[in-house]
Amino acid sequence: MKRDILVVGSLGVLLVALAGVSLVGHSVPSAGAMALVHQGVRQMQRNIITEPPGVSAIQVSRRVTDPSQAAYGRPEVAQYLASNPGLLRSVPGSRSPQLGTVEFISASQASARLNGEPIGRPNDVLVCWVEILGPLDVSNSISLPAVEKASPSTIPPAAKEILVFDAQTGNLLLSTFSN
Repeated sequence: MKRDILVVGSLGVLLVALAGVSLVGHSVPSAGAMALVHQGVRQMQRNIITEPPGVSAIQVSRRVTDPSQAAYGRPEVAQYLASNPGLLRSVPGSRSPQLGTVEFISASQASARLNGEPIGRPNDVLVCWVEILGPLDVSNSISLPAVEKASPSTIPPAAKEILVFDAQTGNLLLSTFSN
């Protein structure tokens, strides 16, 4: 009995698709099958290099197959922020940071809003743009060179934090502060 075999390694980086291999391993794959293997591996390598996975973040609430649809919404973003209070560090004596804008836009639109900063996804891929409205204490979020001798009180608060998530996986792709 002959079968196509698809093996995905634990990190999702190994793709092997051998046509014409028997289940007991007595057949030798054809040249055409090996060409498909090499083509598949090259495509996986391109995806891995150009599309970093981001950091696991939002739990998606639905499975979607249409790349123009998001796998979660504002409630899941709010739940993620509630579960990660370090993202909502308020300035002592001021109001608590609040969830502001949650928009699903293309990676190119997000990049344009960030003055051309790359998002890590192809331009037409859907991402989730999130704004946390402050003032936000950023003293533990900014690294200064050792020669800068700044104390946390000399680092001004940020008006908002911008988070960009992958709309399909919920992975955090980018985080930045803005005034």
